[in-house]
Amino acid sequence: NAPVVPAGSEAELGSGWPTSWKIKDVHALKSRWIQVIGMHFGLQRTGDNGFDALFNLPDKDVSKAYLDLLWERCQRPMGDIERIDALGVVALYYIMCDADINAKISAVFALFDFNRNNEISKDELTILFMSVCYALLGFMEKIPVEQEKLHAFGTRCEKL
Repeated sequence: NAPVVPAGSEAELGSGWPTSWKIKDVHALKSRWIQVIGMHFGLQRTGDNGFDALFNLPDKDVSKAYLDLLWERCQRPMGDIERIDALGVVALYYIMCDADINAKISAVFALFDFNRNNEISKDELTILFMSVCYALLGFMEKIPVEQEKLHAFGTRCEKL
């Protein structure tokens, strides 16, 4: 069950909400991440290679209010700077977009098959689990906020 746009916020948040996207839109997001953003994994909020720039797509008008919400839910400290996991965000959109389940699985697989050998290595699978867990649970506001619980959560994800 995908989370729905909060009641009363459809006009403000709807254009960015992942369930409103088609898989072709997510392919465009992935392409932008590769070609324009330069495949940076941890995106800062602003700048030419930042999180806001990732969503600057010709066929989408994603509101600042939605970007604020997504940033608040999915960002996490990486070193001493708040960043968002670009792979996790793109995977979140593939998982939640309006598409056939097989197309979603193929797209997520391709996103994490970094060496494009049609296999997912243990390292690629670990990155997939970590990125997808944080993005999905963050989007659904299920990530623990207490440092000890957050560390335990990360450790459990790594063991998957």
